[in-house]
Amino acid sequence: MDNNTVEYNKNTDFHRPVMPESDHWIGEYGGIMCEETQTRRSGILIITHGSSDLAADLAFSDLLFAELKEKYPEALVCQAYSAPKTLQRIDRERAQTPVNTVPEMLEYMKDDGVADLYVLAANLNPCKKYFRVVGMIEPCRSSFTSVRISPPLLNSEDDPVEIAGVLGGILEEAVNPGTDLIVLAAHTANEEITELWQPVLDQMQRECAVPIRLIFHNGKPGFSDLLSDLCAAGKSQNIVVIPMMLFGGRHLQKDLMAEEGSLSAMLKEFGHNVTVSPKGLGEYPAIRELFYKKNS
Repeated sequence: MDNNTVEYNKNTDFHRPVMPESDHWIGEYGGIMCEETQTRRSGILIITHGSSDLAADLAFSDLLFAELKEKYPEALVCQAYSAPKTLQRIDRERAQTPVNTVPEMLEYMKDDGVADLYVLAANLNPCKKYFRVVGMIEPCRSSFTSVRISPPLLNSEDDPVEIAGVLGGILEEAVNPGTDLIVLAAHTANEEITELWQPVLDQMQRECAVPIRLIFHNGKPGFSDLLSDLCAAGKSQNIVVIPMMLFGGRHLQKDLMAEEGSLSAMLKEFGHNVTVSPKGLGEYPAIRELFYKKNS
C-alpha cells in the first residue's frame, strides 16, 4: 500500500460536514470488541491530527493509546497521525509511543493478521480533518474482514446534555469566582459545525451563571466578533478562555496564549484581565471516557 492509495482527494465529498453512512460507525456494530468478532484478530487504530508538541501529544493521544491497550489487551492497538505537516515538524524518534502515518499503520496491521479493524478517529466534530481520515480508510476496506470507523465526539445524533455536562465540569475546574465571561475558543468551523455546537452551548449556559461565548479562530463568530462586542460593552472584564481543542499544542500556544498576536494578547490590549486554560480537552479523563463510551 503506498501513499497514493489513500491520499486525501479535495475533490471528493469527504471534506463536507456530512456524516458517513451508518455502516461506517463502530456503534452500529456493537462496539470495539463485539462478541461476533472475538475469535478473529482485532486491531484498534487511533488516528489523530497530531501535534508537533510532544508534551501535548503525550497528554492526549499517548493516553488514548495506553488506556485502550489496558481496556483491550487481546487487540493490537496502534496509533497514527493524519496530518502531513505535523509529521514533517515532529521528531518521530523522540515520541514516547511510535508515531506513524496512516498508510504505514494500515499496512502493518494487515501484515500482522488483523481481520477486524476499529478506527478511533479522535476528532472533536465532523470537520474536514475527520472526513480526511474517512477518505484515507475507505480504499483499504478490502484489506480487512471488517472496518469500523468511529464518529467524532460531537455529531448530530448526540444528546447535547451529556457533552454539555462533561464540558461543564471542565468549566468548574477552570473558572475563578470573579469571572465575568467564559470564552470557548475553537479552531475551525463552518455553518454546520456551528449549528452542532449551539444546543451544547445552550445547555451549558442553562447550568452556568457566567455568560459563555463560543468563538473560532477560523470561522464565525471569530476573534474579531468577540473583540467588537467587548468594545461596545465599554468595560474591563475578567475573562477565562477554555481551548476547545483536543491537543494543547501549537495552536493553543500560538493562537490563544502568545504574548503577541494571540487572543489573550488582543484582549489584554483592550484592558481585560485574561486567564487561558493551558490544557487541551483531551487531557481531561472525562473527555477520553466520552470517546470510549461512544465506541463501547
